[in-house]
Amino acid sequence: MKEPIDYAIPERASLSARNWVGAALSSTLFPAIVSLLIALVVSGVCLATRSMGWMEGAELKVYDAMLAAQPRDERFADQIVVVGITEDDLHQKEFAQYPISDESMAVMLEKILEQKPRAVGVDIFRDFMVPTIRPDRPTTAPTTGPSGAQVDGGRAHLQFVWTELKPAITQVMLLGGKNGVGSVPPPEGLPRAQAAFADYIVDDDGALRRAFAFEKGGRQSFAMRIARQYLAGEPQKLKYADTSDGGFTLGRAIFPPFSPARSIPAL
Repeated sequence: MKEPIDYAIPERASLSARNWVGAALSSTLFPAIVSLLIALVVSGVCLATRSMGWMEGAELKVYDAMLAAQPRDERFADQIVVVGITEDDLHQKEFAQYPISDESMAVMLEKILEQKPRAVGVDIFRDFMVPTIRPDRPTTAPTTGPSGAQVDGGRAHLQFVWTELKPAITQVMLLGGKNGVGSVPPPEGLPRAQAAFADYIVDDDGALRRAFAFEKGGRQSFAMRIARQYLAGEPQKLKYADTSDGGFTLGRAIFPPFSPARSIPAL
């Protein structure tokens, strides 16, 4: 009968192993190795949590703080005029009606166009006619519109301002969600190129940080169309071009599309 084989580590080998561990612990490289391992673990945890979206809230707060800390560029502040209707205006006796009638809007736009602006945008929906309410006399007699439909004199005047006067006025609309839910169509008689959408994306925390520039059909957003109209009057023309990744360039500025890996725009 064969005797069992003893696989125990020889005393000399055990001493050598202990000596090697001791030498490693006392080595000057040991702190660097430990630091490297800790850095790898922390980096892996950060990448994993970011890929799952757990860090998005903190990243957005840092982004908002950095954006708020930037100095405001007011070089063009005196070149932009906002004509608005406030709550106080609605309570004034001089304010005839709300929503503003087609005739009043046409007159207002004609006065604005007399100042020869580069671009004019109307951020008031006009998907249906708004006749002038005159208690002392009936509404303006209807006339025939571009599609043969009956329109009152105020809408005919507004259509003339839309189509015949320059610069071409940009009228706001909404694309809406799936199957057109929440959409607001452009007014009848307005050229397609002059209707621009104002749809936007609200982040989970309720903040508005992103906006669409174009939709798949090629229609421009409200802000994009007005900006391009204004920049067209600059002495140095800014060339527009599409990029292969779905973004675009305007002069030397590059506008890449958003993706899951690029959730926060660059400052």
